[in-house]
Amino acid sequence: QHNAFVKCGDSVTLQGALSGGVSKTLYYRWYSGFNTKSTKDQYSINQIALETPDKEYVSESIMAMGSHAIVLVASDSAAENFKEYKYFLIAGGSDGNEPCVIHVFKANILAPSNGAAVPRASLTLKAEAPALWNDEKYQKYNGLSYRWELRPVGGTSGRPGFDSGTLNNNSKYFSFELLPKTPPCTVFTAGSVLPVTAVGPYTIVLTVGDKDGQKILQQAAITVTLN
Repeated sequence: QHNAFVKCGDSVTLQGALSGGVSKTLYYRWYSGFNTKSTKDQYSINQIALETPDKEYVSESIMAMGSHAIVLVASDSAAENFKEYKYFLIAGGSDGNEPCVIHVFKANILAPSNGAAVPRASLTLKAEAPALWNDEKYQKYNGLSYRWELRPVGGTSGRPGFDSGTLNNNSKYFSFELLPKTPPCTVFTAGSVLPVTAVGPYTIVLTVGDKDGQKILQQAAITVTLN
């Protein structure tokens, strides 16, 4: 289903259909730009070409967080060599009249660590993000957003809370970080907007939702002390 939401790590069932009369023998392959198991010799999700598109194919390859443009290709070759194709049909993708984009969501706080004591003025909140987050083409069909909340825990009454609201690529103090050997992440410099009275123990709640922030898909929480 186009615009379906899937929890990261869950398997995905793919199923297509061929209409009209076709005299050629065709072979079918599924593709996603976020296929975590792709190699230079194997781009498709299914390693062996399918002989029919309507048989349900369960994929565990669509595991990476992010929005996946799903494509079904029918061709006259069982081998995955585009140069050899004489006949082919394509369905799905992110554009056209019948797109197929699914959104794999995950709420994972990378920084700060749970239980940490952090200077309020330098509080930086990091959450795992799709590796293509900064790509303009990807953002055209991205279906995920972020939201950070700081909720005071106990202590003196009247301490302020904080709600970032829905964060996307155009939000102030919100950026993307892609470094070797670490998960790609969004970065929110909360210290730039927190009031000086935001000190003491806080629960930090991360919400990953749909792109408009109308639907809560998954939440994660930690507790820190701001000083």
